[in-house]
Amino acid sequence: MALTLNPDDTGRRIDQLAWGGFVCLEDIAGIIEDEYLDSSTPTEADRTWIRTNADQVAASKRAAETSWPGPTFDAGGIGAGLSAFCFYHAQDVR
Repeated sequence: MALTLNPDDTGRRIDQLAWGGFVCLEDIAGIIEDEYLDSSTPTEADRTWIRTNADQVAASKRAAETSWPGPTFDAGGIGAGLSAFCFYHAQDVR
């Protein structure tokens, strides 16, 4: 069965959700399916594609995370007198 979704657009959305850090990786496929206005729109082939690609992107992110440095509060702790914040928008993600 042929896909009815746009793989490029849907793939970008999967990447954005996975790498943005706003949602649990296990929830991505469900979120993508829920974003379709009509729940009957995604075919079974679409749902399989979504689940497969979401799983692949999640695995890629988990693998990348193993080489990430630890939390920055390890660099001085509360007693270091540092205060800072970071703001970013979903548009800034990947």
